[in-house]
Amino acid sequence: MLKLIAIGQATLILLTMHITPTMAAEADLTHSVIRLPGVRVAGPWSRIIYSQAEWDTFYRESTFPYNGGTNVIVPEFDFANNTVVAGGLGSAHWASEVMVRRVIGNGDTLNVGIVVLTPGPDCLVGQMINYPTLALLIPKPNAKIAFGVSHVVQNCK
Repeated sequence: MLKLIAIGQATLILLTMHITPTMAAEADLTHSVIRLPGVRVAGPWSRIIYSQAEWDTFYRESTFPYNGGTNVIVPEFDFANNTVVAGGLGSAHWASEVMVRRVIGNGDTLNVGIVVLTPGPDCLVGQMINYPTLALLIPKPNAKIAFGVSHVVQNCK
């Protein structure tokens, strides 16, 4: 189902999917947002990372060409108890942004709600290229991970 909702000066485009859970109760999960300012990946992308070795490879490969060849310091995480869920828009307008709405455990599915904020046609923005990215450190799921993405277009009139 697709819904258009006007919120002040923004229009929310909401794509909803029906998921039949095996459990009736939903539970918000604690998570940490990890900003990835040096990560540059072409095109929209998402990745689920289960180990420090996977994280090291991803982080080094996505930052190395852009850091002038200097040594890359890779953040370390407790992958015995956590998983990293990461994604981005690829090359985008500098005013675009990716944000997490919520992370919900719902039976056999872990739902990650993402909001993509982009400037509307009437917005005055600079001409810089940005690579909006976001990563979440979540408790290691024993469920499949599903993404729901809402697109919000700013109305600058």
